[in-house]
Amino acid sequence: MSVSHIVRDDATLANRYLAGQLSEGERSALEAELTENRDVLRELEATARLKVGLEKLRERGELDALLQPAQT
Repeated sequence: MSVSHIVRDDATLANRYLAGQLSEGERSALEAELTENRDVLRELEATARLKVGLEKLRERGELDALLQPAQT
């Protein structure tokens, strides 16, 4: 099974990679795929940007309000 297939099937792969939680084999396979597959690289970059944005919202105290259900 290719890493690009794993990326589509495992929504946690990018997060686990960014958190340093992959096994050596998973990390090596993903990094090899990143050099060959621009779509996988773009997905990883988007995940990293999302995590940074969420952290900024949390630091400013805005995240909890955004996560509340809309009041009608």
